[in-house]
Amino acid sequence: MLALTATTSTFAGRSKAFVAAPRQHSAARASLKVSAYQVTFVSDATGSSKTCEVGPDEYMLDAADEHRIELNASCRGGVCGTCVSKLRSGQVDQDWLTVLDDGNVLSAEQIAAGYILPCSAKPLSDCVVEINSDWGVHIIEGWSHTARA
Repeated sequence: MLALTATTSTFAGRSKAFVAAPRQHSAARASLKVSAYQVTFVSDATGSSKTCEVGPDEYMLDAADEHRIELNASCRGGVCGTCVSKLRSGQVDQDWLTVLDDGNVLSAEQIAAGYILPCSAKPLSDCVVEINSDWGVHIIEGWSHTARA
């Protein structure tokens, strides 16, 4: 049950009654979940940027599509590398990539260098993602993994 506190205040000779909103305890505030993060996609070629809201359980590529932000994509499952991008700031969850059986496009070194696959990445904070139309070709040409063997 929610308890509200009624208070009376006098201002300029008039008496006004108002109800104070209850304060949230710090434990209650900590349990609140974020409904969406701001993800900004920046084009390496043009320098232009577009921002959209991405839910914590939503893949970045899906949100970009919903907001008509064009990103290169093919398989949408983390195995082709067409959507490879670089995370400039923020944090993402790419746990889906560990589920793939020896078909992971990104190596541990590439992930450590900030490369992500928006088709398999969910934001954990506000993010800035650098996109480039030819990374998927140039970067993947140097990679070797079982999906291309």
